[in-house]
Amino acid sequence: MHLLLLLVALAVVDAATSPIKINGWYACSARTFATPAPATVAPSASFKTTAFSAAEPDVLATLLRPFDASSIADFAVASYGTYLVERLMQLENPSIKGYILDGIVANSGSKDNKLTVFNDWDKEVDEAAQTFIDLCKTDTYCSSKFPGSDLRTALTKLYAALDNNPKGSACAKLLESSSSSPPSATLRALFSDLLQDQTLRSMIPALVYRFTRCSSDDVTAITNFAIQIDIDDSTPRPSDSYRSTMLYKLIVTSELWRTPTESYDTLKKTFMNTLIGSNVAGMVTTYCIASGGKDPNCAQERAPSNDYKWQYPRDIYYDVPITIPKGTSVLLLSGLLDPQTAARGARNQYDSFIGTAKRLVEFNYAAHGTIVNTPVTTKGGAPCAAQLVASFVTVDGDVTALDTSCLATVAPMSFAIKPSLAKSYLATDDIYDGVPTEKFTAASTLAPGTSAVDGAVTTSDTVASGYKTAAIIGYVLVAGLLVVLLVLVLRKRKKRAQAHSTLYVEPTPA
Repeated sequence: MHLLLLLVALAVVDAATSPIKINGWYACSARTFATPAPATVAPSASFKTTAFSAAEPDVLATLLRPFDASSIADFAVASYGTYLVERLMQLENPSIKGYILDGIVANSGSKDNKLTVFNDWDKEVDEAAQTFIDLCKTDTYCSSKFPGSDLRTALTKLYAALDNNPKGSACAKLLESSSSSPPSATLRALFSDLLQDQTLRSMIPALVYRFTRCSSDDVTAITNFAIQIDIDDSTPRPSDSYRSTMLYKLIVTSELWRTPTESYDTLKKTFMNTLIGSNVAGMVTTYCIASGGKDPNCAQERAPSNDYKWQYPRDIYYDVPITIPKGTSVLLLSGLLDPQTAARGARNQYDSFIGTAKRLVEFNYAAHGTIVNTPVTTKGGAPCAAQLVASFVTVDGDVTALDTSCLATVAPMSFAIKPSLAKSYLATDDIYDGVPTEKFTAASTLAPGTSAVDGAVTTSDTVASGYKTAAIIGYVLVAGLLVVLLVLVLRKRKKRAQAHSTLYVEPTPA
């Protein structure tokens, strides 16, 4: 039996399947196991269980129950789930013959600043943003919208104009918040959210263009865009039930946060120095509560009332380079325009793996999740990264025999937006200069229990997760006109995606 087990932290498949319960968690679709496991099966003694920290052995033992020495499985994982499967490699389970990592969190190298830590989230978002902005400058279509200038200059001037006179234009008023954060903070976060979306990221130059000009038609177009984004976010999806924010924060505060932590003010300053960022500063509060608040930079934070920690201890395998298990191989996939898991994380992890059965494939224009964000020009062709995964399984993990022919057909970078998509978001088929043919109607108002804190709209289950997502839209009526308050928040489609841990298995030919 040869299985491809995908632990996709991106929840890239919203399959309408009934989830099954594992250790109290609805984390797996009904297709997860090709052959149902017995009701009670003890974990195999053939692999080490001490390689995992306190939060992980039970979950991994449960996942591995269906596999015995006669089974062959390939593990594929995306986003922060790559960190968990890197740890899984230390178990050396004989049933697993291949590992596929997509959007990679590096598991070691803290002394050389190569370990992925989420304190650096805004820096890494900005790295991807700088590359994106450079591509606009060399793209004929995008650069033509900024004659005599460029997107970087236009964006910098826009931020300055908004912050210097936050009530000076109708567009500036769209970015008002009840906190002391400047309008540019809201716009940085909105652009960070869009940068994560391979379809909508090309809206960024157009929004800069319209915010700068700020005609009455631009105000309508921007308002329409915000309303449609909110409608998108408010639409329930089957994958919503897979999300565990608590588990995500537990892992981040225990293993993926640099200590001693920077202060809130330091990380906020880092965010404000970016061209595009998510503002990870709020995570300092979460870390200080989870860790007990003893860190010097927790002194300014609210003291936790608990005398225990919401963390598990780091074990002896933490921050230790991984030896690729004997008889296995690893395929690493990375997008150079991925603002969530930077390309250098993939390169650092590739370099730190001990062994030669490894291969790193990078995609110049892919956002987060190359398995779905590497379209090809071949009609009807599957995303290139998906083809590489299929090839990896077909050649039994022989990274030297991988069929990489699809790399020559990966679609080039494009800043164009299809007229139909532009129409659905702006009510005009021209994202830059079109006149909206209608004004969209707000589908909802600010949700009960939602509050504005430091320029971010937050709810109880999204506080301190702003680096994962951005932008919910609040609506207020002013002089009979709909004004959209584009405040940083912890909801958008990436909230449904990044925090998810969807598990499923697809049978492959023996």
